[in-house]
Amino acid sequence: MGWWRCSRRCDCREQVSKDDGERRCDDSTNFVANIAEIVEILTINSEILAINSQILAINSEILAVNVEILAINSEILAVNIEILAINPQIFEVNPQILGVNPEILAGRLVAPARHLSIVSGVSCSDLGRALRAKKRRESMAYGVVHFFPGGTKEQYEASLAAVHPDRNSLPKGQIYHAAGPSAGGWTIVAIHDSKASWESFRDNTLLPQLQAGVEGGFANPPQEQAFEAYNLQK
Repeated sequence: MGWWRCSRRCDCREQVSKDDGERRCDDSTNFVANIAEIVEILTINSEILAINSQILAINSEILAVNVEILAINSEILAVNIEILAINPQIFEVNPQILGVNPEILAGRLVAPARHLSIVSGVSCSDLGRALRAKKRRESMAYGVVHFFPGGTKEQYEASLAAVHPDRNSLPKGQIYHAAGPSAGGWTIVAIHDSKASWESFRDNTLLPQLQAGVEGGFANPPQEQAFEAYNLQK
């Protein structure tokens, strides 16, 4: 066995046996190659980590947007429930068309809304009670008492002719009308079949006529009292 100097491109300067020299040089070359592969893998992993961080940031932004959307939808849902509680007539359908009792229909429409209480905090039973109470109030007769201080029969007749063109019939929705002199002036009592009926007559007929001025009519606005008619006998 003779001595051998490494002839490969490495820094090996040690004189060793040929077999040992080749083995040592191979080990050194493999070590350098392994280090290069590890560095390359680390570089790739760093890039992957950076990409994952960007994806995580994007997902966090998407999550924040979805939370805002959920909050907005919850507010919209709460508003819609309030609208339903205020306007039960949404559930009223002509029974002649459907052949179904509208109250039963309203109950069927409300029933699927039980899950709404999870978001809104309003239970189905509370919503149903609100709808029924609102419906009873809307179907209840509504009375209005007007007292005109210093009013006279002549002023009443002039004002009546302006707002009740047909003396032989009452305005739509009005089911009772009485008027006469009272202490210090003139009193008029009107009963409508609902508060909505009275408000429609007031806003579309009475106020426009009085604001336009009635010749010979009442000089001043009345003192008003209104009430829901608990008992109405005809």
